[in-house]
Amino acid sequence: MFKSKILMAIGAALMVAFSVMAVQLYDANTDKKELTTQVTNLHAIVATKQAEVTTLADAVEVANTTNKQLLAEREVVAAVRAQAKANEARLRTELKELNAKVDELRVSSNDHVKEWANTVVPTDALRLLKYAAQGGDADSNSNRSTDADAAAGLTAKLSTRHHF
Repeated sequence: MFKSKILMAIGAALMVAFSVMAVQLYDANTDKKELTTQVTNLHAIVATKQAEVTTLADAVEVANTTNKQLLAEREVVAAVRAQAKANEARLRTELKELNAKVDELRVSSNDHVKEWANTVVPTDALRLLKYAAQGGDADSNSNRSTDADAAAGLTAKLSTRHHF
């Protein structure tokens, strides 16, 4: 009887041990499934992030290309502005020279030349000068020079009689 109690105790201990091992195995399998699910989700997240990185890299490449084009356009615009500034300076110099010649005519010793130089400029010519100062178009305000009153001043000067 002592032997059978020992055997029963050993059997019960083995059953308890196997039960504990079965519970641990079940927990391990559950943890394994959860970890597998987490790994799968992380792989999906990595794939999504990789797609985002690729999209952003493409966007950066497009932005770099656009920047290069804009820089090239800026250089062209700068060259055009420099040329326009040079032309404006040349035209201003020519205008000063011509105004000096007109002033010389106004004080000429020849009475006919002096009378001609001091006569009022016809209205049509004044309109033409104003039209030229506006760039030839009523909508060309953005193209006006910084000294838009230069032509207006010239027309005012031409439209008055000068007596010396």
